[in-house]
Amino acid sequence: MLRYHDVEQGSPDWLSLRLRHFTGSEAPAMMGVSPYLGRNELLRQKATGMVPEVDAATQVIFDAGHAAEAAIRPAAEQIVGEELFPGTCSRDVDGLPLLASLDGLTMDGSVVWENKLKNAETIAYIAEHGEPPLHHVWQLEHQLLVTGAEKALFTCGTDGEDFVRCWYESRPERREAILAGWKRFAEDLASYTPRPDEYEFIGVAPDRLPALHVAVSGRILASNIAEWRDRTLEILAGIPRDLHTDQDFANAEETIRWAKEALDRIAVVKDAVLAQMPDVEQMFRSLDDIGEALGRTVKDLDGLVKVRKDNIRLEMVQKAAESVRAHYDALALELGAYAPTMPSALLAELGASIKGTRTAKAAAAKLDSAVAQAKIAADKEANRLRTAQRLFADAAARVGVDLWPDGPTLAKTMDEDALLGVIARRVNAHRSQGSRPTAKASKTLTLDAICARIAPLGITKAGLAQLGFAPLPDGGYLEADFPKICAALVATLQSAAKDEVADAA
Repeated sequence: MLRYHDVEQGSPDWLSLRLRHFTGSEAPAMMGVSPYLGRNELLRQKATGMVPEVDAATQVIFDAGHAAEAAIRPAAEQIVGEELFPGTCSRDVDGLPLLASLDGLTMDGSVVWENKLKNAETIAYIAEHGEPPLHHVWQLEHQLLVTGAEKALFTCGTDGEDFVRCWYESRPERREAILAGWKRFAEDLASYTPRPDEYEFIGVAPDRLPALHVAVSGRILASNIAEWRDRTLEILAGIPRDLHTDQDFANAEETIRWAKEALDRIAVVKDAVLAQMPDVEQMFRSLDDIGEALGRTVKDLDGLVKVRKDNIRLEMVQKAAESVRAHYDALALELGAYAPTMPSALLAELGASIKGTRTAKAAAAKLDSAVAQAKIAADKEANRLRTAQRLFADAAARVGVDLWPDGPTLAKTMDEDALLGVIARRVNAHRSQGSRPTAKASKTLTLDAICARIAPLGITKAGLAQLGFAPLPDGGYLEADFPKICAALVATLQSAAKDEVADAA
């Protein structure tokens, strides 16, 4: 049942109402397409009630939105042909508490109106596709679901003279998708445990080396090469190669940059010395020693960082795949042979979902969204297979025999209309063979056995055929049909007796 709430948008009562419901403005984030809020962050907000404070900049945007809404409302009402009333309403759908805050709704509830501030990308998208971008579509789909309205008017602009518009009507596949999405979100929310915010580690380079200088005049006049070499090697010896934490990796990356800078400084000093003095073998040996040590460090740490980063991402993808696999396993326990099959490319698809992410936090958010979508897809397929399983079970109950031992295979490869066709054809074929289970499915009686049971009476195959009992392919008759045969014989005898009495009269 649709409920209207007498609350002012932005008021404490309105905010409290939003926390207890799934709202239209949250639908894009729930579906993983919001450009402003991630699904994980929405889960965190709904679980903890910790919603960011509205700062001055955000309030300016809100105020502009309200002003644009007021400016365009008369034009929108002219397009709709009716007055549009702003309001907040809710409805429970399949146990989901859904809420919609509307810019406008007609008195009869048949049309909703949603306005967005002027946006070049939105305007271009509408011009090309005839509907708003997907993140706006999910909000409209949510509003239509809650209100039961037939269609939505979407406008984008800041005043009544300069705006674009389009109509949107719900699509069955989108209605199904948003319901499945909210159900999955509700399940994730019920089991959600807030995680502490992750710190973005900043690498720390090793201690700075002393300034390197060399002065020559036919011979080396002054140099701190030996001191510089000893200090460099001391620092390098203390650099850890066993990387575990985010801080370790950040430090290693900063050390790589530090070592590369030191290598560049060595090259500069070498060039300067060569310009002053041709014979500096001993000094160059020291510089070469330092250079080799720095080079090894860069190579080692660079390799360690790359390998470990790849391993961490792989571990994250594998963990995500395990979560999806556990969901499929649960469906398998419920549905058995009718359970959906996990996609063979799942691991690759999850891996592709984090392509381009630069931090573990960003990758985790992408993976969580991908896992949610994978579970939604699994639930959708499971619902389809449950329907197929029920169709086969109901048909088997009607005809008294299971004619679909290949039911799971059929269910996974055919849509509902095709399955109904298979069921009808097999039932008709079965009935054309006598409308009874096959001899293999039940005990049979020979003609002699039937005659022995009804002795001193007797009957022939032709007589049984006249009574409506055709022999099975092996020449026998169903044991289960014997009472019917007796009833038919009794009816025949009674009919004959009545005819005899009538003739005598």
